[in-house]
Amino acid sequence: MINSRQQTILTIISDQTQVSVEQLLLETKASSATIRRDLQVLEKAGRIERFHGGARLSLRNFYELSFERRAKSNIEQKKYIADIAVDFIDEGDNIILGAGTTTLYVARALAQQEKEVSIITNNLIIVQEAANFPSLKLTLLGGVLDYENMESIGSATLTTLQQHIVDKAFISVNALDVKHGALTIFEQNALLYRTMIDVSRKNFVLSDSSKFSKKATHVAVTMSQLDHLITDAAIDQDSAAAFEKHCQVHSGKMKQTKSTKR
Repeated sequence: MINSRQQTILTIISDQTQVSVEQLLLETKASSATIRRDLQVLEKAGRIERFHGGARLSLRNFYELSFERRAKSNIEQKKYIADIAVDFIDEGDNIILGAGTTTLYVARALAQQEKEVSIITNNLIIVQEAANFPSLKLTLLGGVLDYENMESIGSATLTTLQQHIVDKAFISVNALDVKHGALTIFEQNALLYRTMIDVSRKNFVLSDSSKFSKKATHVAVTMSQLDHLITDAAIDQDSAAAFEKHCQVHSGKMKQTKSTKR
């Protein structure tokens, strides 16, 4: 059982990933002996790892917090994109939700609407949340667990995915490039997303407009493969125009008319 002081210490470490004992002494006003005991308790509970002169988050907690922090960034944009996305999901659809924080908001929006939808995903957080809603039929893809992104990856994930054919695939990516398309940082994610595109009748890339200024090295969806791009109203006109040559672009500005572009 973690007491309130130990929870405070854990919060301090979580905010900074790792801290020195001296910093904990200053911030908690506790004695060095008390801090040492508290760190022992937190380490035994698997929440932190101690090193000489300080402590850091345990690997497990670091990864869980990494996903949580990303889920809490650009919340309004992600909710807005998710609201647009669910308008394209019909009752009885069989869909893929790729791992990512934006697709998590799609699952939440579907749950609120109580649509009868079958979801295939490799994201553990999506499954954990969507399991509370009987209208959503869930299939979790197996594979090796990537703790940082809370997703299954690897050859087993690809093999299982290739056994499905779905109506629509929704993926979120690390960057958007007007020449190359939708990009990811890691090659294994790009391969997984390409496979999701291959087994779906229609594909949707979900990305807030900030992704146009980001860099990534692996192509997940080429411009020629992309069916729909859902983003927010802050997308600049040049970027929108470049993507509109290849796919249907849906942003805040187009929300009222997008239903005619399916």
